[in-house]
Amino acid sequence: MFLPDSNFIFLSNKGKIYTREAICAKLHKIIKNYNLEFETNESNEIPEISTHQLRHTFATFLCRSTSDLKAIQRIMGHESISITLSVYADATEVGINEAMQALESSHYLDKAA
Repeated sequence: MFLPDSNFIFLSNKGKIYTREAICAKLHKIIKNYNLEFETNESNEIPEISTHQLRHTFATFLCRSTSDLKAIQRIMGHESISITLSVYADATEVGINEAMQALESSHYLDKAA
């Protein structure tokens, strides 16, 4: 069973969950070091990103991979489905359209009907 507060990929050396602030600091340090190393070529430069942007990207991919809105709500930890729909409406619309196209191309729906 999936629990939103378990199954973390990264834990500290002490087995503790990283805080958002610690992850942001590490992320910014990695980006800064990368950009300093490749400063001669601006096309390789990585812009500053936040953990919120990573969460939003994850949710967008999640929405595009399933049309199960209740599952998305639970995974994202939203109290209400309206939050999920208002924040990720565009991504869920893509997922819903893809689900309907898949259903139409299956043998379950007669295309002539």
